[in-house]
Amino acid sequence: MASSPTSVLSLSLAGMLLAATTAGCTSTPADEPAESPAAELARTEFGGLALLERDGHRLLTEAEEPQAVMQALHWGVLATNDAGCFGLEEDGKFVGIAFPHGSEPEDGAITWQGERFVLGDELAIGGGWGRSESDSPTRDAFDACEFSSEGEVFFGQGEMSRGEEWRAERR
Repeated sequence: MASSPTSVLSLSLAGMLLAATTAGCTSTPADEPAESPAAELARTEFGGLALLERDGHRLLTEAEEPQAVMQALHWGVLATNDAGCFGLEEDGKFVGIAFPHGSEPEDGAITWQGERFVLGDELAIGGGWGRSESDSPTRDAFDACEFSSEGEVFFGQGEMSRGEEWRAERR
């Protein structure tokens, strides 16, 4: 039996309609969990600093790559304060840190230049001490992180590494 051009055209159109209505449909087993999307990074700039927030953690960082850097070295253990801001703890005291440009909070840790630093890691950070005057935009960033009322914060502007790695490189 020969097919007419009309019946071939009808079957072709029916096939295209079926393909179009089922395109993109997939089935996922009910017991397979769907991937949760990564939490969005919120950024608020305060003068030369940026406050980054993700998953309830906050990180103060340089808003842009600094043109010149201070060369002091600060040590401590990565911690968060009551405001959820990252800093370093030394001798039982929390120290506010403006981490190096490019640092980001991620899953309760900090990432910087491909490295991941978790709470409890001993860090060595290059930079220097600075303060913010009460009328400066950076003062608002310090206040948002509940850093000390004296306004003194360590500005991480150079290298950041785990303490044991830093010591091993100097031997």
